[in-house]
Amino acid sequence: MVIVGVVRNPGHEPEDVLSLQDAVNLGILDLSQGLYYNNNTRQHISMMEAMNSGWIKVGLKNTIYGL
Repeated sequence: MVIVGVVRNPGHEPEDVLSLQDAVNLGILDLSQGLYYNNNTRQHISMMEAMNSGWIKVGLKNTIYGL
């Protein structure tokens, strides 16, 4: 599984989905601590909790071997 997008402001429509790199650069994701920063509540939660809430979008990475 890989992170394919990160929601900037949960609960706001339309969803503003950032790339992983942009989310890290903006301080929304702290990969070393495994934390997601919720801009609305101003609190950090675990990345797993953010994934379960749909704020971190994950997908499968397709790997083609031998090419």
